Amino acid sequence: MEHAVVLCDLDGVVLDYPAAESMAFAGTATRLGLHDLAAVQPVYARINVACWQAYERGELTAEQLRVRRWAELLEATGVAADPADVSTDYLSRLGRAGPVFPGAVRALRRLAAVVPVIAVTNGFSDVVHGRLAASGTRDLFHGVVVADEVAAPKPAPEMFTTALALVGEDPDRAVMIGDNHHADIEGAHDLAIDTMWVAPSDAERSPIATWQVDSMRAAADMLLSA
Repeated sequence: MEHAVVLCDLDGVVLDYPAAESMAFAGTATRLGLHDLAAVQPVYARINVACWQAYERGELTAEQLRVRRWAELLEATGVAADPADVSTDYLSRLGRAGPVFPGAVRALRRLAAVVPVIAVTNGFSDVVHGRLAASGTRDLFHGVVVADEVAAPKPAPEMFTTALALVGEDPDRAVMIGDNHHADIEGAHDLAIDTMWVAPSDAERSPIATWQVDSMRAAADMLLSA
């Protein structure tokens, strides 16, 4: 293998965030009396995506993001509740949810047997560590770099340089695996780190990604064959 360290996003690559979100959302929404999940969850999803994008642009802090999305959903549904309390309930549920993508754990284990693998994620620290424990994948990572601990979410260079500092490697010795083109691929590319974009098989080719694959399993196959 030609790289000395693998930087790896979690959600969308190893951890199945949509499945975890659905599990956590169902519990919190039911507690709020929002039983029509088919109608309510798409509303939350739209709000959540917009809030995460604002966070990655530096327009919201991590703490503001935690609460803002629920404040907007409560307003949209007319439910009277404290958004901070609702957020705490939801994140507690999310932190106990550990579904993974098929083949992802085996692929991660194969990579970790050869080089250090460092998780680089924009998630919240308490939730990230809880989900890693729930998924049984924590011990496969040499280290975990979380945005709210670095105070600069991807694509900020600090996320990548912090990860590289854990193993004392230079950017040209690393590869970043991620599914978010803006946060993962563009962020790593700006530091001259090789990139592997995990995207649907019918996605257009990235103009900047070093490689493009459709799963963590395919990413491991390609890297380990080099």
